[in-house]
Amino acid sequence: MRVLILEDDQSLLLAFTQALEDDGHIVLACAREDDAMNYLRYQGSTINLIVLDLFIGSRPSLSVASFAAYAAPDAEVIVVTGSDFYPNGELHDLGHNVSWSLRKPVRMNDLQALAHFTERRCSDGARSP
Repeated sequence: MRVLILEDDQSLLLAFTQALEDDGHIVLACAREDDAMNYLRYQGSTINLIVLDLFIGSRPSLSVASFAAYAAPDAEVIVVTGSDFYPNGELHDLGHNVSWSLRKPVRMNDLQALAHFTERRCSDGARSP
């Protein structure tokens, strides 16, 4: 499965990448929103899962999820946040492809479990509503 990660904290980007690669996934790792948008623009149809930090620096990164709905319509999005900006699950209302949210600090086994679940759904041809 191909996974796009957008995370500006280099240590988290490395940890997420390593955890998902250890499970056999192909990871495209980005620390900048522009890089993630370019991956989506040119390789969006090949991406199955996007792990998206809610804030890159001080800016919200939900434009990446919005663009992914167009460029990678079958990709599911996991939003990762350390913010209490959306405390009541409103993230799921921000786009049809936002499937889950994880709070920092992220347990790697939670991230791996969601990736594994997404991979099974991709192989079964299923997609969340």
